Amino acid sequence: MATNSTPINPDIVKRTKGSLGTLITKPALTDKLLGKPPFRFLHDIMTEILRNTGFMRGLFSEEEMYSENVKDKEKKLIFLQKVIDVLMFATGQKLKVKPSRIVAGAEPEKTNEMLQLIAYCVQKKIDSSEAVKRVLKGEKPFSGQEKAEEKVKASSQREVKEKVGKKPEQREDENELPATTSQIKLPENEGDRHRGDRPPDPSGDADRKKRGERSKRERRDPSEEEVGKKRDSSEDRHKRREASEERPIRGSSRDSRRPPAPKHPVQREASPPQSDKVDQYDPPVEAS
Repeated sequence: MATNSTPINPDIVKRTKGSLGTLITKPALTDKLLGKPPFRFLHDIMTEILRNTGFMRGLFSEEEMYSENVKDKEKKLIFLQKVIDVLMFATGQKLKVKPSRIVAGAEPEKTNEMLQLIAYCVQKKIDSSEAVKRVLKGEKPFSGQEKAEEKVKASSQREVKEKVGKKPEQREDENELPATTSQIKLPENEGDRHRGDRPPDPSGDADRKKRGERSKRERRDPSEEEVGKKRDSSEDRHKRREASEERPIRGSSRDSRRPPAPKHPVQREASPPQSDKVDQYDPPVEAS
């Protein structure tokens, strides 16, 4: 019964020939066989690689080394699954090819990629002994990958939750005011310009409060004692002012003022007559 299948890319077939052709001489790597590889063709390639290079040594039992003993579908799937598991353990790469699709001939491109990977391992001299042991023990490659990914995802989510829980606390710490203005950090040469943006200073508030109380005390109504002191001081100033007005000041116009006339006239002695020849203000005459 014929099945419809997409023809394989010729470049893929060419790369398979170039890689495997240098390692084995039989079976013949024809375009027809590589275009849709049958199981017998693949079995012969695996056993020939093992005999010539030693890659995958010990993977197959004595019975599996002969193709006539591997004719059941279940045995074919087991044979191919061993090869795929060894390649994934040895290279660390996850192959997407499935044994059931290989047996059905439905994925020739992926089958050729598997053959190219075998040739790569041989050329790079990758040791397959440890991978063979793990496969024979029944281990499956990447079996714990999903669990590991879940653990990583859970841990990452836990870290995110912890960070989200810490954000409000960090915001509260950032909003707290410093104890002193010395702890406020302002850019250089910008302190005066941004003075209005500074947060209130607790110590400054206390000083302003004290100054306000002092000014209130100063503005309160004066007591009787204070009023009396102010009155006495004003009277003293008035008396000193009057005393200063009565005392003549030297060099001022107050020297020419005459005291008030007495009630009874005072008799004055007559002054001798003055000579008309000599002016009172003429300078004295020097003796000859």
